[in-house]
Amino acid sequence: MRFIVLFILFAGSFTLFAQNENAPFNSKFRLKNGIYTSNKEILNNNPRYPDYTLELYSHPLFGEAKFNYYSDDSIKKPYTDRLFALVKNGILVIYFRNEFRRLVVTGPVSIFFTEITTSYANGYSHTEDKMYYFDLKTGNIDKLNPGNLKEIFMRDHFLFTSYSKSSDSRKKRTLYATVIKYNQRNPILISTE
Repeated sequence: MRFIVLFILFAGSFTLFAQNENAPFNSKFRLKNGIYTSNKEILNNNPRYPDYTLELYSHPLFGEAKFNYYSDDSIKKPYTDRLFALVKNGILVIYFRNEFRRLVVTGPVSIFFTEITTSYANGYSHTEDKMYYFDLKTGNIDKLNPGNLKEIFMRDHFLFTSYSKSSDSRKKRTLYATVIKYNQRNPILISTE
């Protein structure tokens, strides 16, 4: 009799775990291929345009970026919806300032780089890399600096308390590592189905 009760308990708990097909959003997680129009679609792993291919072209007169997309029927159509992110082969890229940016840190707070080139009249140009973050929970994208991440770190009281006691120079030096620590302590689960 005890064996039957244990078996029922074990089978019941296995069924509960089997129904919960979620995994933490990190560098190992693979989103569904498609075009995502918001962070909410990423949180639900449900792109508005699943398995679509996007084609970029420049407007002949104005030079602005325009997109076409191909659906299952391989018919080219103009893409006019909001473009937030694209996933191909499970890899997420964020659309930011008219370019697709690959994440270098993936998690609840993801990090990516931009390259900004400034050209001067004398022919001299200067290229600078900037780090930006993407807050998966809110969809906000901003420059990676201690002031911009303060509100996010406040979601984790323990981490925020220790981080806020640091000097400003130490906050800047450890910001990247603190984002990684935040991601480890505060995973966001996303559906794998």
